[in-house]
Amino acid sequence: MSAPDVAVRLTGVSKWYGEVLGVSGVTLDIPRGGVFGLLGPNGAGKSTLMGVISGLLAPSAGSVMVFGRDPRFSREARAGIGLCPEGDAVFPGMNCIESLVYLGRLAGLSAAVSRARSRDVLDQLGLAGFAKRELRKMSKGERQRVKLAQALLHHPDLLLLDEPLSGMDPLVRIDVTTLIRDLGAGGTTVLVSSHILSEVEAMTSRVIVVSAGKVIASGQVAEIRAMLNRHPHKIKVSCDRPAALARDLLEGPGVVGMELGEGGIVVRTTDPGQFYGFLNDAIVRVRPGVEGFSAEDHDLASVFQYLVPGQ
Repeated sequence: MSAPDVAVRLTGVSKWYGEVLGVSGVTLDIPRGGVFGLLGPNGAGKSTLMGVISGLLAPSAGSVMVFGRDPRFSREARAGIGLCPEGDAVFPGMNCIESLVYLGRLAGLSAAVSRARSRDVLDQLGLAGFAKRELRKMSKGERQRVKLAQALLHHPDLLLLDEPLSGMDPLVRIDVTTLIRDLGAGGTTVLVSSHILSEVEAMTSRVIVVSAGKVIASGQVAEIRAMLNRHPHKIKVSCDRPAALARDLLEGPGVVGMELGEGGIVVRTTDPGQFYGFLNDAIVRVRPGVEGFSAEDHDLASVFQYLVPGQ
């Protein structure tokens, strides 16, 4: 991938906290534009990666480039980054709009522009009625939206969102998820971390899986699943005569197991590409009254379970 196409390039990045390893030898390119999920269990190194990408943390080894510049030493690189951190920080005595205007000024916006954009993002995030509310009196979910608002204030090219939906109620989560997808579709590069599979899957199918400080897979969910050849693919066939079809499929390409149930069968095969052709021929031969078939484990939850056993 050429440099102009890359938003974030990590090369051999490691980060130690004393004797504790945060991330280890991470080499990764994140393309420009779109939403990318940073997925992993708690303690996997997601927040550390966010920290080194933003320039807030210096890597112990390796290099970090954001749009071709090191964010620790490039004001231009930092100006293009919007960060919504996992941790909460509340300015004593400040209300919602005051805190946003202040942070907008720190980002280099004029007072007038900062105030105008603050009102815009508050409206965008359903917080227009909270402008004068003191931050410390807001709920966790409301403060979470304020953090997201400050990350959006200066119209960044790269958004780093660390567990952004934490504490939000279900309806607000839907709205924020839609906003994140829309930002990615509009050309912003969004890296959003979570340990909750359904959150990531609602935003994007492009994921970076982290475990024990290492990136263990990245790409489209379907692409990652296709690489896991040691785990047989599960294909469910819904039909009226599952036993008759099962007998015909036993000799199918790569078939290593089969489960019969009411209304269908689940076949496990190590060669799904060839098996689907065999399945079509078997349906014509047996005519078992097939209602449909589907891949049972191409979803993010299954891929994650294969990559990070025990989760």
